[in-house]
Amino acid sequence: MAQLNRIVAETDAKIVLTTSWSLFNSAEALGRVLNRWGFLGDVIGAVPKEPYTRGAKVLAWLAANPGVESFVAIDDEELDMEEVAHNLVVTNPMFGLGKVTATMAIDLLLRNHS
Repeated sequence: MAQLNRIVAETDAKIVLTTSWSLFNSAEALGRVLNRWGFLGDVIGAVPKEPYTRGAKVLAWLAANPGVESFVAIDDEELDMEEVAHNLVVTNPMFGLGKVTATMAIDLLLRNHS
């Protein structure tokens, strides 16, 4: 959680969930769970349930929410993320978001924002 908090602190990023958890819970409820685990940022939504690929869902959310200046997708696998590969940071599924991958995400967010 520390590295996600670092990303938010250094970039003022907001979080949009692509997790399957959002199929059964609202983004607000998942945000409260993350807050209980120490997350200090804001969860502002979740990608739509359709279309089918996760990358396409990210693009659909971006299209429905104009004004996003930069984004990064952080995931532990590349599967179904081809549409956003240029903004994808892949984490180690055994260890999650580490210092190196968090720095990659920060660099992408700041580079795309300027």
